[in-house]
Amino acid sequence: MDSLLEELTCPVCLDLYEQPVLLPCAHSLCKRCAGKVFASRKPPAQPIGQGMAPKTQHECPTCRHEFQLPNLGVDGLRKNTTLRNIVDRYRESKNNTAAPKAVPCEMCDKEPPNDAVKTCLVCDTSYCEACLSKYHPMKAGLARHTLVEASSATPKVLMCTEHPQEKVGKHGYHRVGVVTTVPDTSQQNQTKLQPDIYSILWSLDRNRVWQGMDYKLDIHGDIGWGDRLFRYVDRDHLEEIPTYRAFLRLLDNYHIDQPEYVTKKEENDARAFLNCCLDTELMKEAHSFLAKKGCVPESRQGFKGVLYDMWFTPYSRTHSDRVQRFSTGFEHTFLGETRCRHMIGFHNWLRFYEEECQGCIQVNDCKRHYCEDRQILTVDFDWHDGNHTSDSFFVGTSPEFELALYTVCFLAGDGAETRVVLGGEAVTIATLKLGGYLGSCYPFLREQSQSGIEYHTEDNSDDNPVVAEGLGFLQYLENEKFGPELPKGTLKRIYEEDYTWSYGRRPRTPFSLVLRTLNTNGKVATYWTYHGMEMVTFLK
Repeated sequence: MDSLLEELTCPVCLDLYEQPVLLPCAHSLCKRCAGKVFASRKPPAQPIGQGMAPKTQHECPTCRHEFQLPNLGVDGLRKNTTLRNIVDRYRESKNNTAAPKAVPCEMCDKEPPNDAVKTCLVCDTSYCEACLSKYHPMKAGLARHTLVEASSATPKVLMCTEHPQEKVGKHGYHRVGVVTTVPDTSQQNQTKLQPDIYSILWSLDRNRVWQGMDYKLDIHGDIGWGDRLFRYVDRDHLEEIPTYRAFLRLLDNYHIDQPEYVTKKEENDARAFLNCCLDTELMKEAHSFLAKKGCVPESRQGFKGVLYDMWFTPYSRTHSDRVQRFSTGFEHTFLGETRCRHMIGFHNWLRFYEEECQGCIQVNDCKRHYCEDRQILTVDFDWHDGNHTSDSFFVGTSPEFELALYTVCFLAGDGAETRVVLGGEAVTIATLKLGGYLGSCYPFLREQSQSGIEYHTEDNSDDNPVVAEGLGFLQYLENEKFGPELPKGTLKRIYEEDYTWSYGRRPRTPFSLVLRTLNTNGKVATYWTYHGMEMVTFLK
């Protein structure tokens, strides 16, 4: 298994491959790593008297084979689909529960001790066959002890089954039970022990896409007509993923400023999109959870019927002009609608990107909140000829994740607002019901702290809390005599561990945000080494 892990590890980031691309020498790199490594190479100097500079020669980080990138750069490299599938299967196999390991006998005198065969839950001791008969015969008082098969997973906390909140010891010969952790009577600790469907769905979003590689945002630029929030989205890559491909086909059927009438083609496209989502592990987990709750049928076909009725069945919606128009939950949530020349809904990042490409949106302001490798944007913008609106949506999440999350919140959530934890961040999912139909779903932050938010307007003064945070961190590094340069990974660990405990940094401030702020203010500079390591240099 270790040798297989080496074959599935990118030589640059030293982690499992993410979207591997194939080099001409047959070695592979993560697409993101390839972009960083090859972008750091500058073309050779142009010879005097010649009109064209020679093309840049790149080297494979593994074998040093020289080659030229295609005209499209890293985007022109072939995707190593076979390797990607192997990596996905390896991840799934690692997630499965490993077989219990052997437990050494705690009574053996010899070295190494024999493998234990039984564990006494009362004595809290594991025995091999010989020691069991010698030291723990099932006679007299020992006959009332509980023996179980020995394994490394054998829990050690014993609870009285007739008094479940108390440990064994003062209840005579009441039967004992085994739990992995001692039950806690406080509601907060009990909540932590309960499985959380929302965080499970978040972790299963394997079709999420990555900022800087699959899409690029311009949060810091000056906003005006013609400027766009989304600078780039790799739609070619999205077309290779079944759920994205079906979702984008579905978007083409809708027109924001027209009432919705479902045609046969639209119905077929909707069912095709649901089929793709139902094939994912993420949606299967949502189905299993809802079925156990009694919210949906246990069969796939029955669940699909609930999804179609919930998201794609037209219903009448009365607006401020007292005119009834037909809408669907999918149209309002994922696409948006115009009513009385005012935009409502519009809670999907891909739809926002497409409308920006059409020149329909002028962004006035944007707040960004990080949730691990994905984010939530709250965007203030004008639609077409100045109709002002503000909406929030996930960025980088897959269509199946949003569909599953909103479905679970609507059918089994806490009503109009469901508090969830995604990527370690508290997020509220709003679900609007209109006469039993799904009116809208979207994420928002009930208590947005400044630690996770970025604005378009740049404030480089020391009063900016993020700038102050970065300067304080630099002062800590100077006091501890770190520098003048460190690998980015080492610097991140120092910031998140040492600096946190020593100086009490502002809670939940992403290291990437602090580093970017220091870079913008000319306090540090980053560069890639020849071997693909990202370094941070402290500037005076």
